[in-house]
Amino acid sequence: YTDDGVLTSDRIMNGNDQDLSFNNIDDLTIDADTLILNNIDNLAPATAYQVLVKETATGIVRSVTPTKEKQTGITVSTINLAQTPIAAALVDVYMNGQLLTEGATDDYTIVGSAVTLSFTPIASDIFIIKYSY
Repeated sequence: YTDDGVLTSDRIMNGNDQDLSFNNIDDLTIDADTLILNNIDNLAPATAYQVLVKETATGIVRSVTPTKEKQTGITVSTINLAQTPIAAALVDVYMNGQLLTEGATDDYTIVGSAVTLSFTPIASDIFIIKYSY
């Protein structure tokens, strides 16, 4: 970045001054004051990383950690996440590769770290939950 916030390269460094590798620039999106990691799956599974977010109005810098959880063998309607998402609207829940819809009359709701499904899954269903905490 330059001092005026313009993206000058397709790299992000972690706290140890190591590059986080992305397959291509399409994995990063700059939209106004927002840097978006489009494909967090492209990071190595063991890579722990945080994104520092600066609120333009207040100047407050917050740390956000994107993550992905895989849950299998679920036979009850509640999935408990390892962390509490920063916002329910920023959670993506996939069942067997299909993106589910969040909402009281849709596929699931989120309160705290609990994802409550509107149906009872079968043990062979595979859930992938992507969120930031």
